[in-house]
Amino acid sequence: MRLVFTFLSLVVKRFFRSPSFGKDVAIQIILGSIAVVVVSYFLILGSALEKVIINTLKQSNAVAFLNGLLVYYFMVELIIRYFIQSLPTIQVQPLLHLPIKRSKIVNFFLGISLIHVINIFVFLLFGQFAFSAVAHGFGMNQAWIWLLTLWFISLILHYLIVLSKLSSSRIEWKLVLIIVVCSLIAGADYFAWIKLSLVAEKFFNTILQGYTLIGALFFTLIILHYIAYRIILKRLYPEELKLH
Repeated sequence: MRLVFTFLSLVVKRFFRSPSFGKDVAIQIILGSIAVVVVSYFLILGSALEKVIINTLKQSNAVAFLNGLLVYYFMVELIIRYFIQSLPTIQVQPLLHLPIKRSKIVNFFLGISLIHVINIFVFLLFGQFAFSAVAHGFGMNQAWIWLLTLWFISLILHYLIVLSKLSSSRIEWKLVLIIVVCSLIAGADYFAWIKLSLVAEKFFNTILQGYTLIGALFFTLIILHYIAYRIILKRLYPEELKLH
């Protein structure tokens, strides 16, 4: 824990001692203001989600209907992550000559990468829905399982973006490919060629019946974390360092 505070102290000192401190502060204020607005909108939408589905969209089973649309939420989240999620700027090269294990430096780097407003979107948007509609129909335990499952999927997307941005190749073509594929899938679903929404509905409905799927997602999350950990660890040398 002491080492974590040391790393955080170095990050803070680097920010305040930066030659472009004023510019960085202005950027952070703007980004912070945007984040507050986005969080507010998500909370408002989340509080009205069940009523919108039942009263506006005229759906009798709000949980099943939303489960069918979750696949498209995560498609949109994946695209948004390409635009706004970046690797944390931590200057690790000065730490390499210190008696600090490289594994601890890498774990801190990955931990810092998780501190992003998009990683709590699931709770902001679906939290109230989980503890009202889902809890009402399936119980509080399954409501937690359902919500945590969505969060695990969101974190899996987080690590996929981290792995993509750690690669040496440019990511623009990957982003274009993802947008095209997602658009084709949405179009195929709309014209009833491939009903991906029905598959998603069955998948997320299955989550409400047990614990197997959330265990599999958690295991996938651990694997992706380990892969990212190994990639960064191999690059933690001055001649290969690309983390700053």
